[in-house]
Amino acid sequence: MELTLAFAEQKKPTYADALASGRIDAFGVASVVQLDDRAADFGLLLDVILPQTCTTAPISKKTGWYRLLGLAQISQKYGMGDVVSQAIALLEEILPTIERPHRAIKNPVDAITIIRWVRNCKFHQFLPMALYYLVTEGWEFNTVSSQALVSLSTRDQLRVQRGRAQLQATVIRLAITRWENCPIGNSKPEKACPDRRFTCWMGYGGKVWPSRANETRWTNLLLRPLEELRMRADCEVATVRDLCQSCQKEFVAANRLMISDIIKELGTYFTLEDESFEFGAQPAPSSVSKQA
Repeated sequence: MELTLAFAEQKKPTYADALASGRIDAFGVASVVQLDDRAADFGLLLDVILPQTCTTAPISKKTGWYRLLGLAQISQKYGMGDVVSQAIALLEEILPTIERPHRAIKNPVDAITIIRWVRNCKFHQFLPMALYYLVTEGWEFNTVSSQALVSLSTRDQLRVQRGRAQLQATVIRLAITRWENCPIGNSKPEKACPDRRFTCWMGYGGKVWPSRANETRWTNLLLRPLEELRMRADCEVATVRDLCQSCQKEFVAANRLMISDIIKELGTYFTLEDESFEFGAQPAPSSVSKQA
């Protein structure tokens, strides 16, 4: 009864109340609410949530990953979980992740765009491969004074430099004992062909490629390990005619395993879990002094 009375005694909003609250202006026209969202993002959000008038889905892989980033961010902002899930599912088919480390990033600007978006939306599965791109592609972008890196946060600049060193250390650890990666000047692998076939390069201490190519292959492996290993496993083995079938299979399997091992470790190199402050930046000195 008390609840019923309390509800009944509530005053209905009057014109004066609406005018004072800003819901309408002096002419009785509803006030315009100005949003700080990008018009393109808001328009795409409306396309998804409003009743559909056509048979095709409002978003797909053809929408483009950049627009999907904006859609995921604005739908997360307004608590539209279903739309977020749709956008992320499509992004995981387009952009590289640890689970699907295919190549889709084409330049440093794309990588930096993804890194900034990850910081805002906290979808960390897209971070490792974006940072891997900066570590391995276009080394002229990886100097501290470069425009590409300077646009990142200080912590991300450090993460790129540190990640490069960690990645190369991992590659050396995994690759140095492989027979096809004999150190420069060493023409014999550590083991011979398991079938003892003297017609196989491995049977008489040969190599998959000439010894003079060692330096080039090591350079490729250190600078762009995933790309080099994929080429070896998927493309180059078809041209290796002087290896027996057994050694060819071992060559492909070992290089694919190395790809898998490197990708797993990328998730430990490139993470935001080591950061205490939002967006990877320490608080400004003024705010620190105020807190103290």
